[in-house]
Amino acid sequence: MGLVNNVNNLDGKAWLHNAINFYEFETFDLEAIEKKFYDLCFKKRTSGKAFLLNDKYIVDDYDFTFHYNKNFDDICKSMEIIENSSYNSYHIILLDDEVDKDGYLLSKTITKYIIDSGLEYRGKIIINCLDDKCIKKAFMILNRIEEHKDATFEKFKVKYNKKESFVISSKSKIDKIGLKHPAPYSYNDIESLVNIENIENKIILDPFLGVGSTILGTYKYNNYNIGIELNKDYIKLIDERINFLNFTDLSEDKYEIIKGDSSKEIKKLKSNIDIVITSPPYFNILKNKSKGVRHDNSQARQGVEYYSELKSDIGNLDLYDDYLKVMEKIFKDTYDKMVDGGKYYLIISDFTINKKETDIHSDMILAMNNAGFTYNDTSYILQNQKVIYPFGYPYKIVLNHIFQYVIIFEKR
Repeated sequence: MGLVNNVNNLDGKAWLHNAINFYEFETFDLEAIEKKFYDLCFKKRTSGKAFLLNDKYIVDDYDFTFHYNKNFDDICKSMEIIENSSYNSYHIILLDDEVDKDGYLLSKTITKYIIDSGLEYRGKIIINCLDDKCIKKAFMILNRIEEHKDATFEKFKVKYNKKESFVISSKSKIDKIGLKHPAPYSYNDIESLVNIENIENKIILDPFLGVGSTILGTYKYNNYNIGIELNKDYIKLIDERINFLNFTDLSEDKYEIIKGDSSKEIKKLKSNIDIVITSPPYFNILKNKSKGVRHDNSQARQGVEYYSELKSDIGNLDLYDDYLKVMEKIFKDTYDKMVDGGKYYLIISDFTINKKETDIHSDMILAMNNAGFTYNDTSYILQNQKVIYPFGYPYKIVLNHIFQYVIIFEKR
């Protein structure tokens, strides 16, 4: 594999299709996966050297490295190489799984160490191998260390029950009533999830109901829905949405909507919950007015720009740590109201906080684990319907997020 300046050779259209965070391959071909990242990330800077598929861990001044880590010791060796590579160099760590055989959450171990050591975490990329039916995670790291910081690896223990993950290929645009919510998701994707997971004859809770996508996607399977929503304007839109979509068989005896704050209302529920399907507020990112150069007419929001002005709205919190604490409390309240064996499907994406990519996915796993839940696995909603335009610049790669996590937990 010759050393060429591939990043600078990408035109706008080629750049667009490379700077995404979900790659599909026919089989698990390590050399093909490595080449994909090499073509995206390698830019001859100082040494012109790349550390490719290699079992010999040699610390050197690399411009690009690709590591396939199978255990914790591999991660430690990889980080040593990355920290001692060229300034402004890109690095990829490919991981077999989120959790190792001892139940430690490797994803959070990696991302926390990256931040503590002074490196930049540039995002997580999902590798979906179609024929082999395997899904792996790759971490993109940028070395811009001005000075080395002392950092130690922390192991984050989670209760884990291995389950097969899956990908839902979303092709559905949000209906125009749904788009009046600032962060809607497709009820068709929820219906696909219900089919895959065989969810029927259950009492389902959505503690962040929004404009009712969970109700619309689950009611056909003899499920009864309880939804909690803080904003009365969204509750009004649910009836309007049901009428617009002509769901004549969705009668009010199939669901209950509670107007209120989930941190207070969940504890008052009289019914035991079998299933939770929800997409929580994405912290306060909707209040960020910056649009960068990303644009998406097919999913343009209508009406309000963020959730509400209410003080009790989680989307109005100023500190990310406070957001996680509130979410953990809601998770704990839900755990107490769930039947044994109940499942929790948490739909969320990673996002940036203060313009820094953040491993929200791993933070949610830890928060749910602290609340008592057992982590099963992570599946994905691949949002093929999105129209994406260039976001970021080759010299400092910014990934477009084209999927959502479906993080699955169980009360055991």
